[in-house]
Amino acid sequence: MGILFHLAYILYSSDRAALSQLSKIHGGYLVAICVLALMPWTLHAIRLIIWSQFLGQRLSFRDALTVIIGNDLGSALTPTVVGGGPIKLAMLIQKGLPSVQATFLVLLSATEDLVFYGMGFLLASYYLQSHIIGIVHAFLENWSIFGGILVVIILFFMIRKLAPKSKKMLPDLISEIWKERINMWRAKFKSSLKEIGQTYQRVWREGKFRFLISLTLLFLQWISKFSILALILIALQVNVPYVDVIIKQWLIWISMLFIPTPGATGGAEAAFFLMFEDSIDAKIIPISTSVWRFFTYYYFMFVSILLFQILNGKTKSPSSNPLELNDESKGVSSIGSGSQTSLK
Repeated sequence: MGILFHLAYILYSSDRAALSQLSKIHGGYLVAICVLALMPWTLHAIRLIIWSQFLGQRLSFRDALTVIIGNDLGSALTPTVVGGGPIKLAMLIQKGLPSVQATFLVLLSATEDLVFYGMGFLLASYYLQSHIIGIVHAFLENWSIFGGILVVIILFFMIRKLAPKSKKMLPDLISEIWKERINMWRAKFKSSLKEIGQTYQRVWREGKFRFLISLTLLFLQWISKFSILALILIALQVNVPYVDVIIKQWLIWISMLFIPTPGATGGAEAAFFLMFEDSIDAKIIPISTSVWRFFTYYYFMFVSILLFQILNGKTKSPSSNPLELNDESKGVSSIGSGSQTSLK
């Protein structure tokens, strides 16, 4: 549906002269874009393997790549600030990692992303002050949406304040069995938080070099993704300095964190207009926006679906009858996983 809307938008907003520019993106550029599209997944999978080994777990490259692609597919269904973390967590557990270690890997990845976004914001604040002001003004024009979010947050904290007063009523409304379960879940949650905190301390003591390597791979991962636009602009014969292409996209991705739609749909295109309206000719900026969005989002989603099916394909039962399993291989296929879980 997104691609159909994009095609309709291109046809509506562009004249024939602008549409003819698409023929300049020939096979050579497409091959290079395909290579750049695969690099973020590859580098992210290597980062996941590095940290899983730090935790004493053996995660194959195939399993790591499956988790990363599943993470990207999950992020297409949620706001950018949420991302595919819940999917990543579930798939890591299905690949055999304990839930606490899987949670730590998701949180550590979020920590590295925060460092990345923070450095990007500092660079953008120095080089692109006027563009930041423009984005802030654009958000202020939609103050009602953010005001609603603020009201929800205030109500949440008010409820939390009133919660202690309602605790006296709680015992009469909840059975003893549920009280025990709640206490058990609370104890497990506190224990998990303590273990995650200890793992972070271990990273600080023993994993500084790994963190530096992982952070370097993270930067390469994003630079390869940002370089897709550089290739598109070269193909369209649009002259924009490479550093501007990187930093402006950096700022676009930061602004996408505040857009509540899944995959930041709509907001990403608007941010692109704000960033590049002074660098790209007005006649071809709609085409540039759509081609950029296609190759950095929809194209990724299509390739993700194909690779996910290949990497996560279910193995056939050794029995001649697909409905029968012998005693040695009885099992069920895990959802989202190609592994067999033996049943006794």
